[in-house]
Amino acid sequence: MMKQTYKSGLKAVLLCLAAVSLWTACGKDADGFLRDAPVKELAITTHVNGYLPEGAEANSRASSSGNTFSFTSGDAIGLIGLKNGSVVSEYNNVKLTYSGGGWRSSEPLYDFGATSYIAYYPYRSDMSGKTSVDAIKSAFPIKDDQSLEADFNASNLLTATATPNGESLRFSFTPAFAMIETTKTDEVKGYSNANGENFTYQFYSDNSFPFVYDPRGFFCASDKKTYRKIIKPSTATSIRIVAGFSNLFVANYDKTVTVSAGNYKKLVIKPLNYNLAFGDYVYNVGGAIAFLPKKIAWNIPKSNCIAVITKMGQGAGDSPSYYDGKLSAVHGYAVALKDALNGTCFWASTDPRDEIGVGSSLSEVNYVGYSNTKKIKAMSGYSENTFPACWKACNYSVSAPSNSSGWYLPDIAQCYLWYDNRSELNTAFTEVGGVKFNENQYAQYFSSTEVSVWYNGIGIFCISLWNHVGSALKAERDACNVRSCLTF
Repeated sequence: MMKQTYKSGLKAVLLCLAAVSLWTACGKDADGFLRDAPVKELAITTHVNGYLPEGAEANSRASSSGNTFSFTSGDAIGLIGLKNGSVVSEYNNVKLTYSGGGWRSSEPLYDFGATSYIAYYPYRSDMSGKTSVDAIKSAFPIKDDQSLEADFNASNLLTATATPNGESLRFSFTPAFAMIETTKTDEVKGYSNANGENFTYQFYSDNSFPFVYDPRGFFCASDKKTYRKIIKPSTATSIRIVAGFSNLFVANYDKTVTVSAGNYKKLVIKPLNYNLAFGDYVYNVGGAIAFLPKKIAWNIPKSNCIAVITKMGQGAGDSPSYYDGKLSAVHGYAVALKDALNGTCFWASTDPRDEIGVGSSLSEVNYVGYSNTKKIKAMSGYSENTFPACWKACNYSVSAPSNSSGWYLPDIAQCYLWYDNRSELNTAFTEVGGVKFNENQYAQYFSSTEVSVWYNGIGIFCISLWNHVGSALKAERDACNVRSCLTF
């Protein structure tokens, strides 16, 4: 019986020793120290804080697709466990992948007690052994060229620390670096050298206009206007933005920027200015006047183009007071792309010979076409039948911008400009679907300028684009071409 008792006691002792041995083996870390047995499986949850703005709303995210800031399916973070300042071997840069429903690793995650955790995004295999967030920041590379979304995301380091709360391990990520953001200018301003007022330049609706806006090394967001780049915080960083018109001028905007960690700064590039000039294209965009430089050598948009600039600045004898409150200043003059009618018409249906005419200017140098036109329209019985040339010019089939004078019959000074620049103007017309001037030997264009004739009557000054001859023609029997003008 004792033997039996002895045998039974020995068996119990051996079983106890085996259990202790097994517990000891499972409870040793890499250095052979005992630790607490795993008691619970951890559930990982995350929250991401955006960059703190400097005077503007934060616009960033872990995987950039707009103005939200969140992880998306396939994003991966690294997890490092620390105990007594040392890395827990099982949690030495564990990769967790987001599936949309939560974070997944290759093995379940258990808490061994008295363990703190570091998490970072995006995961890198070379972050093993890091014992602090600062160590990860120091070793984490920032790509110089972030023009691809993958390279931007690879540089956008987010970090967090946490300790378990029961079976939950929640990380609140914050940006470790700094960010710069810039937005492509919605419009490029041109200004008149007469008084500096700004006008909008015309763009293609499909953004194919050859306007350069290239923040070097920046990632362009899905809106095709917002550009972002991650930079090292609290460090002077050189930024270059190339902007301008292809084949016209391109400017380098070089800036040195310093941004604090976790912050972002918006770089605002002022609209590029270009002096409006003879030959630039005039557009009607939603009822407002817009322009396009003539020096752009390709892909000139035809849609909404209505005229070509013939002169910048206020002409002699003109005044904004003549324009019935439509203009606060006279910036320049433009001619329509096509004649106001197919063929010719008379200036008037009656002969003003031996009379005073309509009282329009007799000057060959003053830019008073709009004023002359007003006097013609003020004549008793004014209509398409009584004054067809003026009526056709004012009722040209293409709508004029509301912030212009509207169409009118030009004076002879404006018509002289046509002759002096007919080759360049004709080229400009055809570039945008217009029609060249009629340069037939016997063709002439009506002006609104009257002229005294040898018989003490009043004639109409016309211009030949064939030989520059200004002729005094009879209003009721000499038919001419008509082309409209406007002032802006």
